Amino acid sequence: NITQSLRNKTLRVAFLGNTGGWKGNYCEGAAGQLCMKQRGSGPVQRFFDLLAGTAGFEIQQVKEMPDAAYEQMMRVRPQGSPFDLCSWATGMGFVDACVASIVLLPRRIDATPFVTLWAEPTILVGPVVEKRSEESLTLGYMLLAAFRPFSAGLWLTMLGVVIFTSLMITYFETGADGQFKDLRRKRDRLAEAVYRAFYSLCMCES
Repeated sequence: NITQSLRNKTLRVAFLGNTGGWKGNYCEGAAGQLCMKQRGSGPVQRFFDLLAGTAGFEIQQVKEMPDAAYEQMMRVRPQGSPFDLCSWATGMGFVDACVASIVLLPRRIDATPFVTLWAEPTILVGPVVEKRSEESLTLGYMLLAAFRPFSAGLWLTMLGVVIFTSLMITYFETGADGQFKDLRRKRDRLAEAVYRAFYSLCMCES
């Protein structure tokens, strides 16, 4: 029994602040970062506090990630987020648990085990199958089949929205405690924003 094995133990726990949604853990002034002055609030935080009370273990809040975990993340994914860093720190044994709503990406699952609290539905959109002759099934037609559910105008609109949103996020994250605080030049900020916009659009992740 896992909960029985945790009784009277002290766990090193990192609380992270989610940037959106309503199911995660939210820390004032620490969106997307480690919670320093508080544990946060929200469904995930309440679930973990309930688990701690039921299982009977103590919590030692982690407020700084070790350099070894950061160096490992930089070798694997230099653009990693604090959520990636916490995953590596947990997998390497520096942290016992990361409390936040974290998307289960392959790179994070490879680093450490996760507890699935809920699953979001996946909705696939496909085109209506057209009956075409073999002569009209050209290579160009088949290559463009993946984009055919949406019109060219809608694709351009989505690309514009994603780039604009990425620019805004990058701008706000260049503050003193932001993820891109080291990007001083406007050209570097623009390049990072455009890269992340295309990456999120093509890889369906943030």
